[in-house]
Amino acid sequence: MVEFYTKLLGMWNELANYIKIPSCTCRKCECDVSGKVIQMMEEERTHQFFIGLDDDLYSVIEARS
Repeated sequence: MVEFYTKLLGMWNELANYIKIPSCTCRKCECDVSGKVIQMMEEERTHQFFIGLDDDLYSVIEARS
């Protein structure tokens, strides 16, 4: 599992170099759009991690949000 996570983390870091998360630059933002985008990305990463695990070994793990 550690090897898989390390490889996945490397791919996420490489992808982050190409995709920048939008953020509010006016410093008056009250909608927290960047926080919502970050939360969505973190949830997607969690799903990608669990999907990539070997189903036979880790089928008892359940993601809860």
